[in-house]
Amino acid sequence: MLVFMHSGLYAQSTWDGSSNDQWGTAANWTPSGVPGYAADIILDDTPGSNQNIKLGGSRQVNLISVDSQYDYEISPSSGWHNIVFVNGGAGVDYAGSGDFEISSKINIDTNPTFTNSGTGTMTISGDISNWSGTEVHFTGSGNTVFSGSLNGGIDLRVSGTGTNTFNGGNFSGGSELIIEGGTNIIDAGFGGGATVTINGGDTTITGGLGGGSTVEVNVASGGLTIEGNIGGGANISVDQGQLALSGNVGNGAGIDIQSGGTLLLEDGASLGNGSNVALSGGTLAVSGTDISIDNLTLTGDSTIDLNNDPTIQIDLGNISGSGTINIINYVDAQQVTYTPGGSTIDPTEQVLFYGNPAQVVNGDELVPGTPMTPVPEPGTVIGGGVLVLLAGAYLHTQRRKKLATTDPLVAA
Repeated sequence: MLVFMHSGLYAQSTWDGSSNDQWGTAANWTPSGVPGYAADIILDDTPGSNQNIKLGGSRQVNLISVDSQYDYEISPSSGWHNIVFVNGGAGVDYAGSGDFEISSKINIDTNPTFTNSGTGTMTISGDISNWSGTEVHFTGSGNTVFSGSLNGGIDLRVSGTGTNTFNGGNFSGGSELIIEGGTNIIDAGFGGGATVTINGGDTTITGGLGGGSTVEVNVASGGLTIEGNIGGGANISVDQGQLALSGNVGNGAGIDIQSGGTLLLEDGASLGNGSNVALSGGTLAVSGTDISIDNLTLTGDSTIDLNNDPTIQIDLGNISGSGTINIINYVDAQQVTYTPGGSTIDPTEQVLFYGNPAQVVNGDELVPGTPMTPVPEPGTVIGGGVLVLLAGAYLHTQRRKKLATTDPLVAA
């Protein structure tokens, strides 16, 4: 019985716009008739001109396929008119050279994918709200703009090689941003408890993240830049690739920098009270700003890069752990300090400058120690002595030969 009821599921309707601009006019479609529930909508060159299709109601679809040299827009006739992706709805497949835009609101009853392989621009300017779907996926090689908001805790996944700009409202608390590829500008902020996972691509978030957020960066190349502030209690992990911060990280943040990962604190960045930084073989780089760390834990041999900036002062706070830190690109005008009373390391063994042990001056300041003079191997000393003796014997013999040829008494 269910098979019979859904026998028309995913039927195709092609827009020809032969009557007017209304979705609900049967004569505008081939075959004639308003598209049924969960239809596949085809937008191609059939109309022969740019099109603005007015919804005139709520339209439930499976797929909107766009491949046209002409511009298409799907817009509401009034504020509540929307597109609903239902019953496993596939989403949008855009491959045109003309621009395509959905300016109406979108509801998801599934997890749709918006694929852009076209040469024009695909724009989603309407808000996307959750009915029972949990994720929206943007992918492809083209230029995509999303200027709406994600409502109801919807997650956003981005993959492919395209250029993606998200400049709508903020992401609601608890949402997850998963970046797997592309060049991405996220001109928005995230509510408290948000999760940002970067597994590929190059991404900039111009807004901030609310308290208790989680940030994980694990990319072979590229990385993440966050220009806004991050709320207190955040958990930040840089497993591979680079995370650049230029805002304030709130109180009580936990930061872990693994081998292959780099945390770059740029001009304007700061760490709040109770910050906990674990260097697990990665690099902490500082540029154009003073940094104060409350607790630094060394779980691997790691690097601090001061970028040859003479204005930098960095306080490493309480240092513990069994690893080492090698400070590079240091200049004499910089100041590196720590808290001796709260530290459990031996700074003259576990803190290095360019691979050489540090020394402590003024009670809490770490500076380069005197480089050690290399001690020759015993074999080298013995071999060198033999060479000196042989050379002396050779010179003595040569001198006697010279005297024998010039002094008859010596010759006798």
